[in-house]
Amino acid sequence: MTKTKNNFTVHMGWVAVVAALALSVLLPATAVAHPALLQSAPSAGLISPRDVPEIQLSLSESSVLQDSRITLKKLGGAEVPVGELHAVDGGKTISVRPNQPLGEGTYEVHWTALGDDGHTVSGEFAFGVAGKNGEVPDGAQAVTAFGSRGGGGTRARPPA
Repeated sequence: MTKTKNNFTVHMGWVAVVAALALSVLLPATAVAHPALLQSAPSAGLISPRDVPEIQLSLSESSVLQDSRITLKKLGGAEVPVGELHAVDGGKTISVRPNQPLGEGTYEVHWTALGDDGHTVSGEFAFGVAGKNGEVPDGAQAVTAFGSRGGGGTRARPPA
């Protein structure tokens, strides 16, 4: 009878070890499941040879359009008015269009994406628009040094 009890105890011990290992592998993956910026158009650091008609962000996961945003400013300067935020591909791609064509200059984009899990992720990057004859815009050297790929997530609201 003692032998059966010890076998049962050993068996339950292995079950506990396997369960603990499975949880340790699965939980970190769940904890980092927030939208991340995969790509932007224009790309961070780009000096575009022509006007940029739209700022588009491709995310790793769906975002909630409400409480997500993209803002545009002259690099180190005033805000540039943009239209309404749009989403496609189930919220994995969000975009805005500037209200007026972007002239020669350097611009900064600030974005925040609200994930389905209620956490926000944000980032910033800069790009430039060349002059009519391909002239490099003033401040172009600052474009590549500006920004982040995103992160710094916070809890925006409880999940629905």
